[in-house]
Amino acid sequence: MTISTRVIAMTGAALLVTACNNDEPTPPPANDMATQASMGTTPGDTNMMVAAPVDAVAFGLTEQQLLDADFKDWRGDDLGDVEALERDTGGTVTHLIVEIEETDPDRYVRVPVDGLQRVADGDDWDVRGQYTHDQLMALPQIPAQPGW
Repeated sequence: MTISTRVIAMTGAALLVTACNNDEPTPPPANDMATQASMGTTPGDTNMMVAAPVDAVAFGLTEQQLLDADFKDWRGDDLGDVEALERDTGGTVTHLIVEIEETDPDRYVRVPVDGLQRVADGDDWDVRGQYTHDQLMALPQIPAQPGW
């Protein structure tokens, strides 16, 4: 065997070992919020993996995308609109300020971001959670602020 034949044989063997490796990581479920934030999927193509925007503030979405989002229950029924974001002293978004649908006068509540997830809706995004209309109505009302 010549040196070049040995190199080719060794390279081929290394490729076979690499190709037979079954230890590929299994992606976590797509409904996991941290997974979705890291995946940065885009509206209209939930299977496409792209980088999350550099200016993402929560769920891999920008502040403007969140402020344009509808707030829905798990079935997709509209419960309200995201009007503002509340942050802690470190700048992390901790609550969404939601205007509850079909209230007169408008009723605003603070909804913790824990357990919420983003869902693509055409070219936009929705935020969904395990809330009902009655549960949102039971949250303490907060006064409207200028600009909402």
